[in-house]
Amino acid sequence: MAQIYGSAGASALSMGEKRYHRLIKGVVLPMLSLFGVLGLGLLLFVNGHHIPGGIVWLIFAGLVLILERKGLVLRKRILHAFVGAKSEQVVADALQTLPHDYHVFHDLEFPGFNIDHVVLGPNGLFLIETKSQSGAITQQNNVLFRNGKKFFKNFLKQTWRQTYALRDHLGPEYLTGFSIGPVLCFTNGYVTIRGQVQGITVLNVQFLTPYILSSQDQISSAIVERTASFLSQGMVEVGMGAQRDLGVFSVPKEKIQWPHLPRSGWLKKLPRPAKPVIYFLLIIVLYGLVLGNRGSVPLLLQSWFTSKVNLVSTHTQASQPKYQAEDFPLTHAVSVTGVRNTIPFTFVEDLGQNVVLLFFWQQEQHLVMRATIRAHEILRTMLPQTELSCLLITGPAWFGFGSHFGDKAEAKRANILLSTATSEYKTSSSIFRNKGISCPITVVDKSFQSAFTTSGGFLKMK
Repeated sequence: MAQIYGSAGASALSMGEKRYHRLIKGVVLPMLSLFGVLGLGLLLFVNGHHIPGGIVWLIFAGLVLILERKGLVLRKRILHAFVGAKSEQVVADALQTLPHDYHVFHDLEFPGFNIDHVVLGPNGLFLIETKSQSGAITQQNNVLFRNGKKFFKNFLKQTWRQTYALRDHLGPEYLTGFSIGPVLCFTNGYVTIRGQVQGITVLNVQFLTPYILSSQDQISSAIVERTASFLSQGMVEVGMGAQRDLGVFSVPKEKIQWPHLPRSGWLKKLPRPAKPVIYFLLIIVLYGLVLGNRGSVPLLLQSWFTSKVNLVSTHTQASQPKYQAEDFPLTHAVSVTGVRNTIPFTFVEDLGQNVVLLFFWQQEQHLVMRATIRAHEILRTMLPQTELSCLLITGPAWFGFGSHFGDKAEAKRANILLSTATSEYKTSSSIFRNKGISCPITVVDKSFQSAFTTSGGFLKMK
């Protein structure tokens, strides 16, 4: 058996492993992070911001398509690397059967590239470039073809470039009396070429060993040993059946276990224009699920983007006592006195709900106005021309100021800027709900309790 140095396919496997890590870091992890973008789009939709939500979803779909294309390209390159490594080991198995006076070197590294195999024996020095392409390999006018089409890469030029690099590496001191024979070896293709193409022998792997043994060159054993010693510097000699060090893929030479690669699945079989449609339909289905559970999903989504949301509400617990309904107070409003630059404010209840409406200074955070508005009633009052923070609490049944509207209560926050460009500011329950942001009742309780007290059935400002 031949004397073996190095590990066949080690560079190709290392390259495949690097590409695999790039796939995980550059595609898989960013793809998972995009669910945050999807959640942002849903949050905007459920709070009435349909156009910004749609834009966010379009961005989400575009990023998914970009990452999918990048992932498919990387997956293809990973497979090429691993298939190339497997082909190099097929050639290595064939070269191992050469007689003991032959030296076989695998994966010789040079700046920017590596040489797959070099064989040195008493009848010549051979450089072997391995290719894994399948199909019928032919030539016409010194150009290689596969199944009648040109290769995507000039393998003949690549082989000669490596031959010149090996020649320069050895120099006249180790190449006295003989030259390098370049060989292009296909492991899966059916080679129909007889003779050389541009001075390179092109053959199938099953004819590689007979070709080497049939060479007529004569090299003395002393030169063979001296050249072999020079080429083997920095390489490890391995014996027959030895474990090959392939980095994380350290496996016996008889079998290489390829890592499990992500698969594109059924989406790969779809035409490219159909993929955005599929993504859009999935988003619509998800949005429908959100609309079907408006009471819990919007709060959950909002908790992703604000630290002030508390999902634990005493009004939704199973142990919540049943309150007795009370008469909702008459429409009542109190505005801050002694404030200049006020503007008329009109609020219309148009959703058939009882409403508690609170206005606070945006910066000072103290109460400006409070109001209780029955279903389908209208509130008219005065508000200062400034930016106000608003709180709207609604519900069909009123259980008193101690329990608000029970487990049917809803609350919205919003900001209103009273502009000098208008002589009166008008709004309604439906408009407020579209502009407001949902928040749990437990978050509202502090503002609510600071604005009202119960004393003799009347509402008083603290």
